[in-house]
Amino acid sequence: MLKKFLNTINISLSRPKVYEIDLTTYYPLDMGVSTIFNGVYTSSKETISFTGFMKNIEIRPLNGKTTTVQFKVYLNEDKNIIFDQIRYFSNDERNVWEHSRIRDGKHVSYSEPESYLNTYLKIKSEDNNYFEFKTFEKIIFNEENIYCLVYRREFYSGKTHLRTEKLYLVDGVGVIRYEEKQYIEKFELYYQISEDEIGYDVLKNRFFLYTIFDPSEKIIIGRLPYVTRVNFKVIMNETENDPNESLTNAEQLYSFIKDDKEENFLLRLASKLATDFIDTSQANETIDIELIMNVISLDNVFFYNSEMELFYNDGNLFNGKTICAVVDQSGNIVTLELRLY
Repeated sequence: MLKKFLNTINISLSRPKVYEIDLTTYYPLDMGVSTIFNGVYTSSKETISFTGFMKNIEIRPLNGKTTTVQFKVYLNEDKNIIFDQIRYFSNDERNVWEHSRIRDGKHVSYSEPESYLNTYLKIKSEDNNYFEFKTFEKIIFNEENIYCLVYRREFYSGKTHLRTEKLYLVDGVGVIRYEEKQYIEKFELYYQISEDEIGYDVLKNRFFLYTIFDPSEKIIIGRLPYVTRVNFKVIMNETENDPNESLTNAEQLYSFIKDDKEENFLLRLASKLATDFIDTSQANETIDIELIMNVISLDNVFFYNSEMELFYNDGNLFNGKTICAVVDQSGNIVTLELRLY
């Protein structure tokens, strides 16, 4: 009898403590749930303020599970995307599982779902040098005392402390604050939920994939797919009322470049640059079409109703000026300028 009692005590002590909370309400994955937040990225080199937007945009089957597709984006003060991410989540009362993610165009899929959140008080993974701690704390939020679940993660490589992450979650709301400190790369990231009603929404297009619609300024913000970190904006005019239609029109405009293969368009652009802006009378001139094609790089694209503007970094071929090409509905280069910003 004593032995059985001692075994019962040992089993009880060996079980990790579990909080009696429901993660389906602390981290809601319902369709359409969205959050606006304001944040700051700080490093030794720069400080960047940003506005963030996160929304659960689809319910989709994945590997036999029903998952929620969550889209998250950070916008700088010029409303260009500095970070975007798509995650596939599923959940129950005890866990939030991450199945897959696409971050800045890079796709990571897990053979087994990974626990993103759970209700255990502490978790220690010596294999991955990964630690989790949960506490309930009162914090000051918008000048009020808020009782929330604080979820802290510590990451190590051997004995080297890599980073700390802290999530602040409120029942029925979700994440209201996030803090991250990187010890090797030496930067800090902070954001918290905003009370502003900005009205952003997510649009999906077969080519541009997920984009952000800002109804207050009638612009659509996104990144070109398959191209590294090139931002675009669709500028709607006063007569345009359907953002999905404007986005489809932008896709048709860009198709003249895409279908012509970007190398062929770049060849036309480089040829016109060489013709219009290179002085062949200069004895030491070594700029040619091939060099232009290899050096210039696309930075931004603006789409309008019947034309688009493409802005290229000149690779210092033209003394650091920005190359601006206006292209019409037929893919013709209408105007070409070198601008000094």
